[in-house]
Amino acid sequence: RAVGEDGQVTYCYFNRLARKPQNPRNPILAVSAEPPVGKVTRKVVDECLEILTCQAFGFYPKEIQATWKRDGEIWEHETFHRNVAPNSDGTYYVQLSIDINPKERDRFRCHLEHEGLQEPLDLAFKEETGERLMGL
Repeated sequence: RAVGEDGQVTYCYFNRLARKPQNPRNPILAVSAEPPVGKVTRKVVDECLEILTCQAFGFYPKEIQATWKRDGEIWEHETFHRNVAPNSDGTYYVQLSIDINPKERDRFRCHLEHEGLQEPLDLAFKEETGERLMGL
C-alpha cells in the first residue's frame, strides 16, 4: 500500500496497480486475464521413446486446463502433470509431459484452455531448423 502525491491510496495486487475505489466493500479493482504462452519441446530417450513436454506460462488467473490430445481426443495415458505454480510477477505456469513413440509424434497436440484466450490453443512440437539469416 502506498499513498501517491494526489493523496490516493494505491494497492499492489500481483504487481498490477489498482486505485482504491470509493466503495470500501470492494477494496481491489478487477484485474484482467492474461493469456498463456505455450510451447512444446521434446527429449529423445531412444529410437522407441521420446518425451514431449508442454509448457504454458505467463497466464492469470491460475485456473487453466492443459491436456494432451492424440488425434483430437484427450489422451491421459503416460501423462505426467505438474501443479500450476506462481511466477514472481503474479502470473502462473504449468507443464505436462507425455511418453510417446517418436513415429507417432505428429498425432499429439498440447491443448490449452484459459479465460485469457479467445479460443483454445492446440500446440504441436516444431523442429527448430537452426538456420540463421546472415547480414550483408
